[in-house]
Amino acid sequence: MATALRVCWRAAVALFALLAFAWAETEAQTDATEPRSAKDLTPGIFGEDDRRIAPEDQRYDAVGRLNRGGRGFCTATLIAPDLVLTAAHCVFWTNTSNPIPPDKLHFLAGYRKGDYRGHARAAEVRLHPRTGGVRPYPAVDIAVVKLAQPLPDAIKPLPLQTEDPGEPPLSVISYSQDRPELPSLEVGCERRYFAAGVDPAPFVTTCDTHFGVSGAPVLTEVNGELSVLGVFSGIWKRQGKSYGVAAPIWPSLKALGLSDMSNVD
Repeated sequence: MATALRVCWRAAVALFALLAFAWAETEAQTDATEPRSAKDLTPGIFGEDDRRIAPEDQRYDAVGRLNRGGRGFCTATLIAPDLVLTAAHCVFWTNTSNPIPPDKLHFLAGYRKGDYRGHARAAEVRLHPRTGGVRPYPAVDIAVVKLAQPLPDAIKPLPLQTEDPGEPPLSVISYSQDRPELPSLEVGCERRYFAAGVDPAPFVTTCDTHFGVSGAPVLTEVNGELSVLGVFSGIWKRQGKSYGVAAPIWPSLKALGLSDMSNVD
């Protein structure tokens, strides 16, 4: 595996702000009807598209679609029976930058072609104190959505990494513009770059992304057990290549009120 590098982040923040990956109706109409080029249809693909339809696996049922009031969707992850993790910019309207009322957010765990393992609407939303609105700094682009009722016990929440695990192989489960009805899975991508001189620092990955992938869990696996390492935020373009950008979860646990979550072995 390539050694992770550190890069200066300040020059990339403005570009990143234009490439956050919530999937909204207004973006759908623009990109579907008037793509500027074939490349625009796969804006976050790193080299070949390594995403595949995720097999039916109970471990993946905690990941689902977060529908945004009939105006698109993001990906989200059940981390407790009544708590969902997603990207902060997913809980704001794209066109007005106003917060989405919680009851307009609807989580469907394990969603597949209209079926799902469980569902609930949101009751409240908790943001990182440094989020600052619809275009947050990538390292704090995290939201915790409290559901109006807990989901069934059969859906096992995914645990959170409480410290930096180093550089293990990563996997991502997500829903996207080009595959909205089934979850995609990519296995074996990796961290590539870290922001220098900022705390917390986002990390850049080779994991493929697309509109709708915002909020997807960046996962690591140990002895067959998955845990959440970070939350997908958007893409960053560097030297002609597109990289997925994620917010690491462990530096923000206290700020998000998650410091009492169980440690990951």
